[in-house]
Amino acid sequence: MTGETMTMLEVELRSLQRKAAKGDVTASRHLTSLCAEAGFGISQTAAGVLVVPGVIDLDKWSAAATQQQAKFRSAAGKEGQEDD
Repeated sequence: MTGETMTMLEVELRSLQRKAAKGDVTASRHLTSLCAEAGFGISQTAAGVLVVPGVIDLDKWSAAATQQQAKFRSAAGKEGQEDD
């Protein structure tokens, strides 16, 4: 015991956490349900980072992208063709 004061809700949540950590599936499901209801762990917006190695001219980039993607586009075109 740490001597800290807790509400009954905190006691219940800690109890559920301990039981879930020990492998109690019912406690785990109940804790997950409570967290979902509270909105815990749910991101409202998607975010990310695009790392770009350097600046390149748009025409050079387009040519490089076309060259890199050519093998995939030609393979996709072959898959769409049917034998006569």
